[in-house]
Amino acid sequence: MMLERRGDGVIEDGGEGELTIQGGTGKYASMEHACPYVASQLPDRRMIVKAACN
Repeated sequence: MMLERRGDGVIEDGGEGELTIQGGTGKYASMEHACPYVASQLPDRRMIVKAACN
């Protein structure tokens, strides 16, 4: 599961936020990790999202 959190606005406006990856199966079932991201709006309602998950 992946959750997206923003301090303000909506992702369609672009900007920064945080993705939280939770769960999985087997040994990854209790995994949780937060990753910062930057979203950029493109023409024709397309979007680029760059995340740095280490």
